[in-house]
Amino acid sequence: MMQTKSKASSKCDGKAAAKEARSQAMDQQSRDALDLTPPPPPGCCEFDEHSNMSKTINLKEVAEHTSETSAWIIVENGVYDVTKFLQSHPGGTKILLKNCGKDATEAFWKYHSKRVLEKTAAKMKIGEVGGEAKL
Repeated sequence: MMQTKSKASSKCDGKAAAKEARSQAMDQQSRDALDLTPPPPPGCCEFDEHSNMSKTINLKEVAEHTSETSAWIIVENGVYDVTKFLQSHPGGTKILLKNCGKDATEAFWKYHSKRVLEKTAAKMKIGEVGGEAKL
């Protein structure tokens, strides 16, 4: 009888361990999904991984990022890489792509609150526009 309890206990321990491992993997996937701040494409610009808002980006560089593989917008002089957010945007991919590569401040405020800029978009901010006047 003791041997039966031992086997049953081992099965329970094994199931619990497997369940915990799945839970941890799903938690990691959830954390990864929330990280919407992709780095710029390799070689396109200088980038400090530890400070995603200190970089000064010129308008010419922003204008080069207008596709589904690299989509940047400007809102209130901040530069945001929305590439990984395209498919998740509640208004659809098309409207974001239409405003990529340029100052989208006016279009942004038409549909979004300050909270969206501070909470959701903050994770995507890669720098500030600098060096010349806004588009």
